[in-house]
Amino acid sequence: MLHNNSKIFSQQMDTSSSCLHSCSLTIFEFEIDSLSVTGSVEFAVKEFYLLHRKPFVLQMFGALAALLDTDDQSQFGDPTRVPSKCLFRLLLSLETPTPDPLHITELIHGSQPLRPLDFCYHDDSDEITVLDCISMCVCVVAYASDSLRGQQMLTILEAVLPPYLIHIQTNKTEGKTERDIINHIAVAIRTLVNNCEPLAK
Repeated sequence: MLHNNSKIFSQQMDTSSSCLHSCSLTIFEFEIDSLSVTGSVEFAVKEFYLLHRKPFVLQMFGALAALLDTDDQSQFGDPTRVPSKCLFRLLLSLETPTPDPLHITELIHGSQPLRPLDFCYHDDSDEITVLDCISMCVCVVAYASDSLRGQQMLTILEAVLPPYLIHIQTNKTEGKTERDIINHIAVAIRTLVNNCEPLAK
């Protein structure tokens, strides 16, 4: 009985999380020209990351994979989906300190700034880069490429990698040169190819 209740609760939490992520990215797309709205979504996502770290990012990717429109060649796009560039812009915002335009932190009762809920992340950096996100996706796919989560991470890679390669060519990056980043991506892709034998069957 307890096991069944835990399973039901876990499914309800996954559904709630999927709705949260989907709504956030949809609002981000519709209000892309509103700095206060997009800034608030970026800030909220960053704060959730500070609390839950990499598990939050992976759960967000799983929830958003089915929502993304990765066809950049289409003239009009799919009106039922969100352009992949919106996710890329959201991830890019995590690389820098994010302002709080609507003063969301005033609604939080507790110590500031927020710290990870899981003690094992307390010594980790508060920063996360698009390159870190790519590495996480590759890790999941390499471990279980034929699983649902693996398929979702492949969709995220398809959405994020092309704009990121363009971004590093046109923007200066802190700490790493363009060559270092491309080398890191090349290693990740090699790992991906070497561990995706189930996809070739």
